[in-house]
Amino acid sequence: VSQRIDQLSAPARAALTTAACIGPRVELGLLAALLRVPSASAAAAIREAEARGLVMLAADDDDRSRLVYCFLPPRV
Repeated sequence: VSQRIDQLSAPARAALTTAACIGPRVELGLLAALLRVPSASAAAAIREAEARGLVMLAADDDDRSRLVYCFLPPRV
């Protein structure tokens, strides 16, 4: 897991760290607000973590700011 985190860009690591402080699930709009970045920037950062298998999309409402991501359990 630490190798996958180390390979993330700085914005993606910041998004992942902030998301971890929130809990096992994080709403994209809240994450963007806490990071003080536009939702599109937060989405790009969290999608990078998703591509590395660290989080996954858990819910997708019609409103893009209501996207909810959750952490995946570590793979061994």
